[in-house]
Order: sequence, then C-alpha cells, then structure tokens
Amino acid sequence: MMIEIRAATAADRWTIRFMVWRAGLVPTGLDWRRFLVACDDAGIVGCVQVRRHHDGPELSSLVTARAWRGRGVATQLVNALLLQEAGELHLMCAESLRAFYARFGFVELAQTDAMPAALRRKRAAARLFGLPIICMRRPARRDA
Repeated sequence: MMIEIRAATAADRWTIRFMVWRAGLVPTGLDWRRFLVACDDAGIVGCVQVRRHHDGPELSSLVTARAWRGRGVATQLVNALLLQEAGELHLMCAESLRAFYARFGFVELAQTDAMPAALRRKRAAARLFGLPIICMRRPARRDA
C-alpha cells in the first residue's frame, strides 16, 4: 500500500498528539502547523515536525504507527522534511537511533557547548532520569 506525505492540517492535531503520546515522546511543543504527516487510505501512519528554537531548528516528534514500522515511513518523512529544511538542523534521539539519523548526514555532538541551549536543557533533563539520549546535528546543505 502506498503512503502520501503531506503538511498536517488542523484536523490532524489530535491524531498527532495521540501518536506522540503513545510513542512515549514528550508531548510538549506540538504544533500541527509544523508537522508533516504520512497517510495511507485509512489515515495518518506517521508524523514529524521541526521545532523552531531561538538558536536553531530541531527535527522532533518522529513517530511511525506500530503496524507501519520497518516499512520506510520514517525514512520518507525525514527525507521530505530535509527537502524543506536546507539549513543546519539538530535533533535529540535515543543512542540506538544514531545509525538511522547518520544516513541523513546527522553527526553526534559530543561537546555540550556545540548544542543549542534548548537541546542542552533537554539532554540534561534526560540524563537526570538515566535516559541514553544523544544530540545530533546536520550541517546546512551546500546547495542552500
């Protein structure tokens, strides 16, 4: 079955919130206007957003419905988002996702001072709870 990647609409807002909550991600800072969604004939099967912080954008809230995992939905969502975001982009993810994001040109930031302030705070909070979280950065595209 084919999926379509499109900009989210106001009608998608509660589905996005539920998907993010169900995936165990922090459901704060969710604004449907910043999301791309992946849809099949039955509805939304994935989503991703770009959060705008004062010191740079962050790829965030990437979720794929359980039944669609392993079928390339997350890859399609990230590719579509990166077509729109030519500049530098950061993200926070579990250490286990390092290789997934590396495929898109993201590299891990080992030095805290290289991270945007918003992500430094998020990383510090995650570490307090013992979560294996890393920060990654994708440099601006040269063709931008």
